[in-house]
Amino acid sequence: MEPNASTLQLHLPVFGSRVLSSPYTHPCFQELMSLAAGLHLLRLFLLAGFIARSSSTDECAQLQLPDIQKASICESLQLLDKEGKEIGLSPRSPAKLIDTFAFVDKYETEELLLRLSEMSPLVDEFHIVEGDRDSQGRKKAYGLESVLSSKSFDPFRAKITSHKAVIPEGMNGFDMQRLQNTIMNKQMQVDNSYDPEDVILYGDLDEIVGQDALRTLKHCRPAGGMWNARVNMTSYWYGLAWNNGHWKPSTPVVFFRQVLEGNLFFNKDKPLVGPAALLDMSSVHKPPNLLRARDQRPIGWHVTWSLDGAAGVAHKNFLSAGGVRPWFSQFHDEDSLRHFVETEFYADPSKYQHDIHRSQLRKKDVPQVLVEHPELFPNILRDFHFIDS
Repeated sequence: MEPNASTLQLHLPVFGSRVLSSPYTHPCFQELMSLAAGLHLLRLFLLAGFIARSSSTDECAQLQLPDIQKASICESLQLLDKEGKEIGLSPRSPAKLIDTFAFVDKYETEELLLRLSEMSPLVDEFHIVEGDRDSQGRKKAYGLESVLSSKSFDPFRAKITSHKAVIPEGMNGFDMQRLQNTIMNKQMQVDNSYDPEDVILYGDLDEIVGQDALRTLKHCRPAGGMWNARVNMTSYWYGLAWNNGHWKPSTPVVFFRQVLEGNLFFNKDKPLVGPAALLDMSSVHKPPNLLRARDQRPIGWHVTWSLDGAAGVAHKNFLSAGGVRPWFSQFHDEDSLRHFVETEFYADPSKYQHDIHRSQLRKKDVPQVLVEHPELFPNILRDFHFIDS
């Protein structure tokens, strides 16, 4: 089913141009003050002036945080090493955040919209790579540009760079994914386009990094000088209604300096530098450190197999590099599986996939766009209810 542009349309109020008489009346300052007081972020998603600008003109990025607010940001989350010992975080000047991931096909439209909605207020650049073959090695048309042409993505377009990868015949699965990443990294010119202290995120499209985590990555520096961390996430299956707990191979984050120097967590025996280092990051998701909230609130969401519903689930099942899901193994074509998912499976997925259970989430535990605009995310919110609604 093609994404319906009318259902994905965002009606964002325009943040009018005006001269502010005092910096203390600036909306960015007001938002930051609420943060320092321990309140939630004002709903930046509804302010197109925040998310439609490129990094060079982002109003909030140009403001310097007061010291008390920097300290608050760096204390609200904690970085733990593999032994569970805390690594100190100290304030720094704002880093550029570079988000990189791969796009597969049109069935990921809803997940992509959620990712950009949550992350765009703090991410400076999104780099999205798409190959001309599916995970089974079959030729396919590029589809990202068509998806991004929807008005729903207008607020984010200035920050997005798409990369097309030509995949040779005979390559598939994880080998294909690694090649896509290498091609993207070369086009990004990672060796000379970024400051060594900028931060790169290297996750999957369905791994949504929350604004609390992004704010810490932007404004804080770990003792010892290296993040070598993954962002704490829970895996939500077929939408937010079901989960199976902690997502271990979650989004890795590193400084560009670590890439340029080959100073990464997985290559001590055979140092890799530049694009070659980023190549390995696609297959090795075992950084030793973990970034999490002190109070255990969610700071990331792995919304796996949500897609656009039953058609997307059926399509992914036969294309996934990880193979067919065991609970769908009796089906041999997309149509029959789609019908089963629609008519039986969605009623109680835990009847077939025994490791998942009902989620218990409050409104403040999810990306706020899901609370503000639930109509845009019918599949991610399928059969889901907040415990405080």
